[in-house]
Amino acid sequence: MESMSLSPQLRELDDDGDTAVMAPTLTLVSDVSRVQSRRYRWLAALVLLMVIELFLIQELTLTATHSQSVVDLVLDRVLRLVLDGLMVGALVMLLPRKALPVFFATTLVYAFSVLAYFAYFERPLSGRIISAASGEGLSVVDAAFAVLSAGHLLLVVAFAAKCWLVHRAGWRWRSRTRRHLAWGGGCIALYLGLIALLNLTYKPMEKLRTWETTAGIAQVYGYAPTWVAEVLLFQNDVLKERALDRAEEPVQNRLAAVEAPLPRAERVVFLQIESFDEALMGFRLDGKPVVPEMERIAAQSRRYRVASNKITGSSDSDFKALMGRWPSIDVPTYKIADYPFKDSIIDDLQARGYRTSAFHGVSGEFFNRRVGFTGMGFDELFFREELEHAGVPSMGWSVLDDAVLDFAAAHLQGPGRQFAIVITATCHIPFHHVPEQANTFFPGSHALAENYLDVSHYVDEGIGRFVDALPDGTLVVLYGDHTSKVEYPEVGYAQLEHDGIGLVPFLVWQKGADLAKTQRAPSSLAESGELSLLEALVWVHGQLLAEPPTQQHAAATAAP
Repeated sequence: MESMSLSPQLRELDDDGDTAVMAPTLTLVSDVSRVQSRRYRWLAALVLLMVIELFLIQELTLTATHSQSVVDLVLDRVLRLVLDGLMVGALVMLLPRKALPVFFATTLVYAFSVLAYFAYFERPLSGRIISAASGEGLSVVDAAFAVLSAGHLLLVVAFAAKCWLVHRAGWRWRSRTRRHLAWGGGCIALYLGLIALLNLTYKPMEKLRTWETTAGIAQVYGYAPTWVAEVLLFQNDVLKERALDRAEEPVQNRLAAVEAPLPRAERVVFLQIESFDEALMGFRLDGKPVVPEMERIAAQSRRYRVASNKITGSSDSDFKALMGRWPSIDVPTYKIADYPFKDSIIDDLQARGYRTSAFHGVSGEFFNRRVGFTGMGFDELFFREELEHAGVPSMGWSVLDDAVLDFAAAHLQGPGRQFAIVITATCHIPFHHVPEQANTFFPGSHALAENYLDVSHYVDEGIGRFVDALPDGTLVVLYGDHTSKVEYPEVGYAQLEHDGIGLVPFLVWQKGADLAKTQRAPSSLAESGELSLLEALVWVHGQLLAEPPTQQHAAATAAP
């Protein structure tokens, strides 16, 4: 009956979560005090570990976008550290302890996502990208693991350590409804209050709409508040307005002043090659060329080294190829509702009598290409869905490139003028979406760089068969959408860059002709990397559209 007289504050739990053995009141008070002290020390260690982990992830990915004074650099980090501590403290206090491992698992996914995105795109993951392209990210989640290093396994160690600290602190709360809710609520109030104060007086988040970047804002607030601000600030109307403003930015066209005109062609193909490095051209493994077909094509092509950076994804490159303008820097442009895609080269080519088609082995929903291409007015679209319906087999996330290329080559045998854009996908990171027997140089390897060189060779063979199957006179523009970012020092493979932007080949080839003999652009322009992919494409647009529209089209557009 003695225990019935004890207050609830004295009926605490022992380390294993069982009711403590009743003892004289003074002894029990002392025991409870020691148990609580140990628990709070474990919880304090948990909070400290979580804050350190969060802060380090931020430091590794929030690259500076403009110069700052030492005072500003230090102040930004102090403020962010305080905000991180308040947020973590609130979550530890407010969440049921048995829910904490679930939260730890969620933060593990967050950490891997942020680090993988930064490793591949070399910029912080933004809330705009999360809201617009998270589906695409999940589709290529294996690519995320490919760019992570062994050092990132420390995140798994941290996860286990956090679970162990919760275990040491005990899995049950007895006074959470008062003390811990009060502490957690206080942390939340301070966290939100400090964010509001900083937003009003120190670094307004509204600057995201003008010159400030995700990294610039997250340097102070961390990722979560910045992502929320981006989602609220960048609704579709804002994204569309910003994209149209960027589309108006001028594009140089230096080739028009120096380069010889391109020949007229009844069939024109834009061949966009995934992860096609300029460094592949001329590269040898054991004396054998990795891309012999590309080198064969290049020998009879107008050849340029162009800079191609990837802002929101691979779709940036085909957007440039078809629209002849800068894409959105916020989200994949095809994801912007009501964007005016009709103002593309497709309408102009159709006015000149070309039947237009697009071929891509990935789903048309990926990056919303189907919406964008439909808006441009293509006559025919062949994405994974249409190709599979036509009996073309797929492997992994896409139809294999050689099958897509064979299908496109057969389609281009038809009569009349034709234009096609063919977009490859097999050489997408992590570079293992290919039959194992296709690994020529490194059979059985699972190393990223070795897989890249093998899959590049595989795609190269398909491209060789594709151009050989095309009708005589077909004009083909081959270019890389962006570089692979693969480096393999052991075999001497390294990226080529200009002003920090990776270089890709840009080839203009015509079957049955030797366009290399007609190239006039000096090497200082053609080979230096000064040309951007968009600039080279704008020049090609001008060449293709130099011929006036057909009389029938002119009459149709003039009719009331």
